[in-house]
Amino acid sequence: MARQLGTANIGLGSELGFPAIQGVDPAVFSFPATQADESLILRPRTAGTLPVETWAIGLDLYIPQPTETFTSLLQTGDGDGELFLRDNGDGTAGVGISGVFDGAFAFDQWNRLIVTVAQEGSDTVLRKYLNGVQIGGAQNLGVTDRWNIDPLAGLKLFNDNDGETSRGALAGLFFSPVVPSAPEVAGLVASIPLPNAGGFLPGSIVQGSVEVNFAGEDIAVRYGEAEVILDGFGFQTPVALNDSRIGFATQFGLAGPGGDDAPVLAYADYSPAEGVLVRLPGITGSLSSYTAVWDVNVDALTGFQALLQTDVAQTGDGELFIRGDGGIGINGNYDGAVAAGAWSRIAITVADAGNGTATLSKYLNGVFLDSQTVDAARFTLNAASGFLLMADNDGETGTGYLSHFGLSAAVLDAAAIAALGGADGDGPF
Repeated sequence: MARQLGTANIGLGSELGFPAIQGVDPAVFSFPATQADESLILRPRTAGTLPVETWAIGLDLYIPQPTETFTSLLQTGDGDGELFLRDNGDGTAGVGISGVFDGAFAFDQWNRLIVTVAQEGSDTVLRKYLNGVQIGGAQNLGVTDRWNIDPLAGLKLFNDNDGETSRGALAGLFFSPVVPSAPEVAGLVASIPLPNAGGFLPGSIVQGSVEVNFAGEDIAVRYGEAEVILDGFGFQTPVALNDSRIGFATQFGLAGPGGDDAPVLAYADYSPAEGVLVRLPGITGSLSSYTAVWDVNVDALTGFQALLQTDVAQTGDGELFIRGDGGIGINGNYDGAVAAGAWSRIAITVADAGNGTATLSKYLNGVFLDSQTVDAARFTLNAASGFLLMADNDGETGTGYLSHFGLSAAVLDAAAIAALGGADGDGPF
């Protein structure tokens, strides 16, 4: 079944009204005539933050006969698009920019379009290839940075500031920050002339190249390193943060909290120098009474797994742990039974008694477990430094998934926490 993302979808062409490619039902990204805040963004992983001035892109693309004269294909910034289809009035379109539109891109059928942007001397030169054949000559765009790609912002597809967009489907995407010589490109393009449900190339043949498809109702980076963001549609490839990742639960083969396919952090077993740092915006000084909630799914129950570390310098032990039997607590006082491989909503309240102690109350999926007396200073959250999640000075951590963390300056009572219930896609508050 196709994954629905508002007005966009990821699924098989037959499910979404698009024909086969060479007899094969392709996995596609189906997009609408996008609004200004909607696009597919490709952020290729580069060696630095300098603009990418030389690049090539390949698209296996289907565009139904549009009602607009111009259809934007890609955009490097926030202004007008950089490459368009211009309706020829005969069921085909020319491909180009700045009044130069070549070829006959056929509407209502699959096309393989490959475009290169090269620096020749001080000039930017554009070449276009349609279904294995170069269309038009080399188009000299002069001295310009319009075609430079900011690796932090990425390259937008199917977006335009003036609404010159059309609906369609994308079966495959190839990108390379390296462009070989024009004869080498022509030879390569001639060897892979037509759209193919299997993609462009079996593997990377150019340093830094990336290929993306949509197998399994997902965004799949077949080779290379890149982030793909469906901007305005709320979906993207998992983002790597050292050895942790952020993505949708299903992208990790996981049922989401409450059955909702929510974004989650797949966290690693952090070392004493690591953790998830949480700031306290809008709060000054310290917070000694509060409610904190974790929606968490631990991979396994072994040893101790830290949930909270109030000392960001990690000079001391963590403040709250899951023990190997699933109990929640600290200082030998552990209650409840967190289950491995299942979503749990763990909540605590800390109530400062004003005498150097505080009452720590623990809840699991809305059910009160127990209260214990703790050192108030130890559990105080410092607004200046923040605090850490899933961190401990001795490395007593584990692996798993965190979908939400919630913090309230109010000390909720048992009835209010019971009303929060178990983990779900909306989070606790």
